[in-house]
Amino acid sequence: MTKIKFGWKNLVLYFVALCLCVCALMAQPQQRPPAPPQRDSLAGLKHALTEAGAPALSTQQEQQLMQLIETARENRPKGPNENMEAARRAYDNAIIAGNLAAANAQVSIIAQQVSTEASTHLQAEAKFKIEALNVLKGNSNQMTALAQRFGTAGLSHLLNSFDGIGKPGGPGGPPPPPPPPNGEGGPGDRP
Repeated sequence: MTKIKFGWKNLVLYFVALCLCVCALMAQPQQRPPAPPQRDSLAGLKHALTEAGAPALSTQQEQQLMQLIETARENRPKGPNENMEAARRAYDNAIIAGNLAAANAQVSIIAQQVSTEASTHLQAEAKFKIEALNVLKGNSNQMTALAQRFGTAGLSHLLNSFDGIGKPGGPGGPPPPPPPPNGEGGPGDRP
């Protein structure tokens, strides 16, 4: 067996070489994963148009719809409803205190707030959908094909999918599946 002698000079050289290698590795620019692609808010509509055999959206239609979506998102309420939260806390406190009259008083406040929020949401949704349909009516072939393929309920669902104020496919989430054709797998259908 061969004896290997390591002197101080050799150890220092190895240590310096190791430090240089580590520094060189750390100095290389870190590669970051690519940013996720921007989600196309109109992807569901574009897919539905293709599926229905309708003409594609024109550039002008896309711009108009994107402006409607942006406006709907900007007009969405920001932050929690402070009146609702205060009424909810008062309701919980009344229950814990065993005060039925106070709890019932908060119930009417909460119900009124829920009703007001629902009304506001439905009005904004109706305004958006009518404006979006008006954009699509610019090409009657698109509207005819969509209505024939998806029916009224399917078309309404489709409009919810890209409006930024409807539940499916809201901002930041994955796009919803395209609506089912008339009579196929829609709500209430049983296997």
